[in-house]
Amino acid sequence: DLTPTPDLVQACVIGGTVYAPGAPNPQNPCQSCQPAQSTTAFTNTADGTSCGAGTVCQSGACTAGCFIGGTYYAPGATNPQNPCRSCQPTQSTTAFTNNTNGTSCGSGTICYNGICAAGCVIGGTYYAPNATNPQNPCQSCQPAQSTSAFSNLPDGNGCGPGRICQSGSCAAGCYIGGTVYAPGAPDPNATCQSCQPTQSTTAFTAGTLCGGQCVYLNSDANNCGTCGNVCCGGGACQSGQCRPVTLASGQLRPNGIAIDATSVYWTNYNGGTAGQVMKVPITGGPPIELVSQQNFPNSIAVDATHVYWINEGSASVMRVPVGGGSATSLAPVQNSPRRLAIDATSVYWTTGGGAVMRVPLAGGTPTLLASGQSSPQGIAVDANSVYWATNSAIMRVPLGGGTPIALATGQNSPGSVTVDATNVYWTTVFGRTIASVGLGGGTPTLLASNQNPEGIAVDATHVYWTNSGSSGGVSKVPLGGGTPVQIASVPNASPTGIAVDARCVYWVAIYGSTVMTANK
Repeated sequence: DLTPTPDLVQACVIGGTVYAPGAPNPQNPCQSCQPAQSTTAFTNTADGTSCGAGTVCQSGACTAGCFIGGTYYAPGATNPQNPCRSCQPTQSTTAFTNNTNGTSCGSGTICYNGICAAGCVIGGTYYAPNATNPQNPCQSCQPAQSTSAFSNLPDGNGCGPGRICQSGSCAAGCYIGGTVYAPGAPDPNATCQSCQPTQSTTAFTAGTLCGGQCVYLNSDANNCGTCGNVCCGGGACQSGQCRPVTLASGQLRPNGIAIDATSVYWTNYNGGTAGQVMKVPITGGPPIELVSQQNFPNSIAVDATHVYWINEGSASVMRVPVGGGSATSLAPVQNSPRRLAIDATSVYWTTGGGAVMRVPLAGGTPTLLASGQSSPQGIAVDANSVYWATNSAIMRVPLGGGTPIALATGQNSPGSVTVDATNVYWTTVFGRTIASVGLGGGTPTLLASNQNPEGIAVDATHVYWTNSGSSGGVSKVPLGGGTPVQIASVPNASPTGIAVDARCVYWVAIYGSTVMTANK
């Protein structure tokens, strides 16, 4: 007899089986024993009750979907209040889930973090309208074109100095009258005009006729600023100015420098016996080692056949053919040789022992030209005399020797010296000046002050020198003095030796490890 007894009144008897209150239907997880509803049949559980991963009860059946706010939503059904959220039962059956970023939610709009907005989602990243492609300045987010890929910007859009967008790529060129022109392309409607992107990307640039040839003075390295002005060392012409050029880098404390018609020569002071004498074409190219294993090589000079230098470490005066080969000692075991100069017959140098010496170019017995000098430094020579600096004076002696004459006294540690047909020029280390005096002596002329001068050179119109320190560089001033002009800035590189020819100035920088050139 299965008639419920008083102690079973709160149970269900279904199909001959007794089920406790709340016991689920073994065949349907969305039904259970609910005696208050029925004691002889299972009762549907409340809609929305979870009946497994990603499923809910709906009218007594276990179905994939969501039950949100008392309403059942099928999988993928959109939130009526937000097109960027939908029923995603695998994520939640009780709340709407954000749609995948980038899902379209209307014309030109996409879902991003559950919000519908104008923009693009590309590679998982949201970009606002008009945001530029970080990898390509000629593409941007244009939702009206695509919300999932960058769109090309119109041809002619600027994408950098002298560059425009062309079919989605950034390149040098001009966009004129709806047409893209490559750099140098001529104006089809005018002579001596062409696309010069560094000047304008939206209009043709007028050139200048130099020797019947149309050139652009702002950018032509053979006619930079003016017709016929060739940039030294094969350098670039920018805005009508030749840029300084590095002829050699990675050198080992380059110090002395000399030039001839085709090459620049220098010493790599280095250290110990690892010094070198080097050269490089004045137009640039690979540096060439003329000789190695020199002992602190320093001051250097060159003639048509040989390069001459001083080895401070071995106290010798040396030479090697300009093409390289075996080095020859011209005057070994000198007393701390410091600086050297040459003329057509001899090599001249100063020594730490207070002497000024001479030896034939091919070597031989040195001749003492002057002794008892106080710390002689820089030296120069002309057709008649040798000139040098002591610690306070500029001196002169005939080429054959004799009594030294002081051309200028009271100088504050003069260093480098050079000479032309009328004057001697020098730097003062502690006085921080550039000065000159006539070959016969007299009152010195102050050419420039407040400098940190190292090397010095002269041509027909100007004196040139290198400056060390944080504001270091190469400067010039007219022969009679005036306002110094900086030719090149090389801060903290310690430029030292300097040389000039008809167009160019050349220098070496110890700490910059470079050999450089620039237009004068």
